[in-house]
Amino acid sequence: MEKADCIIIGAGIAGATAGFHLAQKGLSVIILEKEACPGYHSTGRSAVFYRGSHGLPLVRALTRASKKFFESPPEPFTYPLTTPRNALFIARREKKELLEKWFLQNQAPELSLEKITPEKALDIVPILKRESVEGGAVLETAGKDIHQPDLLNGYLKGVVQKGGKIYFNAPVRNIEKQQVYWRVEAGKELFEGRILVNAAGAWADEIAKLASIPPLGIIPKKRTVITFEPPSPLSFSDWPMVIEIGEEFYFKPHHNEILASPADQTPSLPCDAKPNESDCLLAQKRIEKATTLKIQKINRKWAGLRSFVKDEIPVIGFDPDKAGFFWVAALGGSGIETSPAVGEISSCLVVGEDLPEAYSSLNLEIERYWPNRLKKE
Repeated sequence: MEKADCIIIGAGIAGATAGFHLAQKGLSVIILEKEACPGYHSTGRSAVFYRGSHGLPLVRALTRASKKFFESPPEPFTYPLTTPRNALFIARREKKELLEKWFLQNQAPELSLEKITPEKALDIVPILKRESVEGGAVLETAGKDIHQPDLLNGYLKGVVQKGGKIYFNAPVRNIEKQQVYWRVEAGKELFEGRILVNAAGAWADEIAKLASIPPLGIIPKKRTVITFEPPSPLSFSDWPMVIEIGEEFYFKPHHNEILASPADQTPSLPCDAKPNESDCLLAQKRIEKATTLKIQKINRKWAGLRSFVKDEIPVIGFDPDKAGFFWVAALGGSGIETSPAVGEISSCLVVGEDLPEAYSSLNLEIERYWPNRLKKE
């Protein structure tokens, strides 16, 4: 039997950052992953973009708290972890009021939002049709592409460097609470730890049930992504991420291709998500309607599950029903960009420490992330 202070279920971004930060605090860590590699599901299928305007205020607070980590990552991460890329929010004439309302609600200095003219928007992204920006355009200049493989591998490397272990092909079959310790059967092995961290993504409720803990009502939602050839002979690598203000679509440069999504959020059971042809065609249709592009061929297509609870606020904290069961779940579409703060907060809660001084200016109400809120009804 393998023993550690903390047994973490899931080697996606949630489990990896939790493991890294717990190991940094001197706790022994074992990570259990049912797949053959880390980040196989949501983490490896993300658009991996950092922007401060993404999500609800409590999500944005985690993004702000993660900024310093991305700007100056610690050992053993490679530097840089990000590449600057603006975000361009666009609106057709009928969505002018929606864009204006969104702009007025997001007047925090750290967001670096700037209204620009339709002419400037067309100059920045020349494939846009004029009608796509007749309702206005807003440029967010503090966005970044995140180097997801380097980030995930850095977290896991940090776990191993501190003596932690990571087991792949180790699906959890049984969980028992034995007085002080949790005993987990995964793959063909037994593991025991004082703290059990549930970072199982779309399967987090299923893990809770195995531990005889009531689920939180986590809803996985499918998001579809396609890639296609960029327009020739235009230079596109410096284009911003273009986001339709009503979230009908987004697209951005992605290596030597353009990545696009219809921004779908279809409720799903936990699964190895696959793209539906209809959703791929919807992405193509919306991009072609908004731009001068005629997409001849979809190069690649995939889908991932983004997990939410009903209030769309991440869940970080100890379960109130059983001691030592810790949730890091329901990170929605912001798991990668918030991961430094999510991991640091998790580790502080586990060991009973206050958050670092750097968090004091963020006015984080840490109890707002606790799972208790979802069990009061």
